Amino acid sequence: MQERTNNFLEPDVFAKFIGEIKNYKTNHPNPFLRKLIHKFFCFGGLRAEEMQHIKHEDISFKTMEQKKYMQIYVLGKGNKERFVYILFNNKH
Repeated sequence: MQERTNNFLEPDVFAKFIGEIKNYKTNHPNPFLRKLIHKFFCFGGLRAEEMQHIKHEDISFKTMEQKKYMQIYVLGKGNKERFVYILFNNKH
């Protein structure tokens, strides 16, 4: 069996990537949708399979420590339920 290796972005490369998401331009009818999907992948720790099954009703908002978060209900591997929290910033 081949040994698994992990590759990570350097912090400055990741910061540049996040900056590019904020400035992303698109002709999509809902331009914030693509930004939201990127945030889910970068900050939610969601697997692709989990992302595919998120429904509108799985997303709610919760205030914790005076900050607003998106609360995402996820049904993960082995049908394990969990919530993922992503800091909500409405300044797209």
